[in-house]
Amino acid sequence: MPPFSKPPRIASTQQRRVSRKTSKAIVPRSPAAAHTTLPSAPKTPMVASGQSTTQQRSPVTVIRAKKRLVFEGVILPLRSQISDIKIEELSERLSDVTIKDSSAQKTGNGANKEKPSAQFALEALIQACSSTSVQEFNTFIKSFPLFSASKDVFVTKVGEASYSEVFGFSQSAEDVDLVLKVIPLFSGTVETDVPFPDCSSPEDVLREIEITKKMNQVPGGGFVEFRGAYVVEGKYPNELLEKWDIYKSTQGSASVRPSAFGPTQKYCLVALCNSGIDLEALQFDASRGWVQAAGIFWQVAAALASAEDWTKFEHRDLHEGQILISSLSEFPSPTEPENYLSPTYTSLQTTIIDFGLSRLNMPTPVWSQIPEEVYEGKGAQWDLYRAMRSRIGDNWDGFHAITNLMYMLVSKSLRKPRALKSTIAPRLARGAKPKPDTVRSEKAWSMLQKVEEIMEYSLNFDMTSATSNRNHKNEALKPLTSARDLVNWGKNEKWIG
Repeated sequence: MPPFSKPPRIASTQQRRVSRKTSKAIVPRSPAAAHTTLPSAPKTPMVASGQSTTQQRSPVTVIRAKKRLVFEGVILPLRSQISDIKIEELSERLSDVTIKDSSAQKTGNGANKEKPSAQFALEALIQACSSTSVQEFNTFIKSFPLFSASKDVFVTKVGEASYSEVFGFSQSAEDVDLVLKVIPLFSGTVETDVPFPDCSSPEDVLREIEITKKMNQVPGGGFVEFRGAYVVEGKYPNELLEKWDIYKSTQGSASVRPSAFGPTQKYCLVALCNSGIDLEALQFDASRGWVQAAGIFWQVAAALASAEDWTKFEHRDLHEGQILISSLSEFPSPTEPENYLSPTYTSLQTTIIDFGLSRLNMPTPVWSQIPEEVYEGKGAQWDLYRAMRSRIGDNWDGFHAITNLMYMLVSKSLRKPRALKSTIAPRLARGAKPKPDTVRSEKAWSMLQKVEEIMEYSLNFDMTSATSNRNHKNEALKPLTSARDLVNWGKNEKWIG
């Protein structure tokens, strides 16, 4: 009987944001280079804070070949050249000059006036939402459009991210039917010397919505279900602030209390189907933990493989917080065949979320380059960012399915955790038969060991010293290069159906 350790448990490694005081403008979220060809999005990408730009000087300040360009299309000679020009010639040139009153354009109806890029981006976001009008925040929450008005709506805060607060909504006190991400929108310069919540540019939120809609259509599922999006304006609702305070007192929070926003602040509300808890918070079953771990691994791999085939997808940020787990009440019968893709065999179902750094075709490539400061972080997650950069180089718009394989290997909960002191399964009494759960768990553990070994061999890449000296015996196997290769190999091994 192979060595067998206790069911895997997750140590929370969630990164916490630290609120900061600033006397400069609040900068919206924007990757160092976010590239998209969405028809409703501005063509020019946003520039992240601290990124240097080169501005062209206005035509009134450009001097070319001893001639001063004063107005567009009108060149006046320098004084040293005037003596060479006859009065008649100068008069003839000036007679062709037309002077227009620019104030007339400013006082018109504005139909021909170019809209500021920020306003254009906001309007593009609104048009992509479920409602094309900006609603009052408190009114929206009280008359939540995704639920029946005849029943009460229960609200709770279920999480937070760097640029959003996440609330759960349901019409039952026991369950959460959907989650609502409240994303403050950046609308201009804000001068403040007190902590202020981070905001997102409308371009970034539009990109997130369009990608989420796209991934919702991946054949076979496995990605979060989009329920709707709305732009609202107004003071942060007291009901949500109360839930925010409860969450902070019980769970802790690194976010700034959103009451700091004023009455003219706009938000984008993104509604998603509730898909369970994230992998960081999951506690595996005592008797079936390894079967559950194997199920998570292969369900995530299968979803990535389908997305690779369908839209040339790379997640590029698939840490434990981006994988949601919903537990099922049914358990497999003793005669059910081994299949780690089956929710009934594993008693759980996985969902992939958050595509802020993802690469996919829509149909042209959409992608984001990771900001340089991210590579300075410490830990396994940041090690992987650096390893991914070394693989991709500067070709961030290209399709590199190997990055999906890299995340499958280094995600701690998708492979064997650090061995405990006792790794040997208890010996059975002579003549006793092992329980079905014990047999299945040992098979799952053994399978995951082989998967890890093959993936390390394929990537020639190891994130931990614990396995750096492992002798691989798979030189005859063709290296895996994608989640699709991994799934096909798993099918050949009869681990998945």
